Amino acid sequence: MSDKAFASQADLVEKTVSFDKLSDRAYAYTAEGDPNTGVVIGDDAVMVIDTQATPVMAQDVIRRIREVTAKPIRYVTLTHYHAVRVLGASGYKPEHIIASRDTFDLIVERGEQDMKSEIERFPRLFRAVVYNKSAIVLHMLRQLVGDEAFFAGLRRFYQDSRFQNVAAVDFQVAMERETGRPLDRFFNRWIDSATLPRVRFSYRVDGSDVVLRLEQLGDLFDLPVTVTLQYADRETADVVVPVTDRVVELRVPLRGALRAADISRDDPPLAEVVRN
Repeated sequence: MSDKAFASQADLVEKTVSFDKLSDRAYAYTAEGDPNTGVVIGDDAVMVIDTQATPVMAQDVIRRIREVTAKPIRYVTLTHYHAVRVLGASGYKPEHIIASRDTFDLIVERGEQDMKSEIERFPRLFRAVVYNKSAIVLHMLRQLVGDEAFFAGLRRFYQDSRFQNVAAVDFQVAMERETGRPLDRFFNRWIDSATLPRVRFSYRVDGSDVVLRLEQLGDLFDLPVTVTLQYADRETADVVVPVTDRVVELRVPLRGALRAADISRDDPPLAEVVRN
């Protein structure tokens, strides 16, 4: 069996979106080869042709439409079934959806399963929820709460919010229910604030352990910091330190002579780091 990921799961790179005028009444919404959305402006209404993968992603199409017309979006046409073309339909709240019977039947048969796969398109699925910091914010949240709770939260978010317009608070509520911990500060700092944390890093060897110390110097954030341990035999090991207080110390058993410890260059935190 092939290990190749389903297309929507493997395609994780942020795409450049364009909204091009084709004629006086026709526009094309494109994203570097992603399924396109067509927009036709009629005398008294707008028709959208193919809808993007989720209602969240549809919001960006609507925003572009509002830049050129205030006419209501009354019609959505689905040319054929493909998850990334049809599952955003509800985001437009149209009066009429035009599709073939085959397309309708496939939405009923496969729509829920395919929507689950679209949740893994992090950068674009969550762009309307957590803006341009989406990928790294989700990566940090996953490191803080762990894989099991993180993916359980994604599933709950999907189940509670599918085919609806959503906001960051909906995602926060789903994550809090699955993790059992308050996430107000995480979302307030990383989504609502434009500032970044300032962290002082130091370490000391204590017997057969190394003690990693991280101190927040400004506003308190919740963030994971990956520290790379460099051993005398040139082997390395990464340790993720959850920094959720003013000062956090983590004691790590050493497996050999330690040469140095430093903030990971491969997985640096979204923070200003001060070293003693």
